[in-house]
Amino acid sequence: MSRATRLTLICRGETASAKLSRFSSDEPLLEGEHDKAAAVATTLRTIGRLLTAPEQSAQETAAAIGGTPVVDPVFRDLSFDRWQGRTLADIAASTPDELGLWMTDPSAAPHGGESIAQLFDRTAHWMAENRAAGGHTAAVTHPVVIRAIVLSVLDAPLSSFWKLDVGLLSLTELTSDGRRWVVQSLGKVLHGRETVQ
Repeated sequence: MSRATRLTLICRGETASAKLSRFSSDEPLLEGEHDKAAAVATTLRTIGRLLTAPEQSAQETAAAIGGTPVVDPVFRDLSFDRWQGRTLADIAASTPDELGLWMTDPSAAPHGGESIAQLFDRTAHWMAENRAAGGHTAAVTHPVVIRAIVLSVLDAPLSSFWKLDVGLLSLTELTSDGRRWVVQSLGKVLHGRETVQ
């Protein structure tokens, strides 16, 4: 009989780049975000392991949640290569065709980094390997990673990628009976009164 498995995806806290719609997540959290992340921790129970993306914003969020987070590179942010550090508005003004291609073709990587399709493959492989892991795992990661995971669980087309909105410091809950993953809730923002069992 398969073991019940729960995965809680925690979206990392806000950074200066997030406020500016700039492609960068490997930077510190803004002031006050550590306290917000610690408040999210009070809503979680029975976590067997806490994983985190390698970027500073994710690691700081995980540290505020507590426990002993382990860096797992599968949860890393999308690689933006030449767009790293640039704002969405700047890219739209200077190379609108590249931005348009990236947002309409999941296999395109005009920035020279990782495509949405590659991100999808990376996360879908991890989900398949861990669907019978058992216990409760929490992973701190980035909005794009959570989008890719949810699409893989729903068997949704990659063209749906930009139709999901994942808020910072939100929780996405998934469960597995060992055969398949199910989305229990998506992008839930807790206010300290609810508990995720």
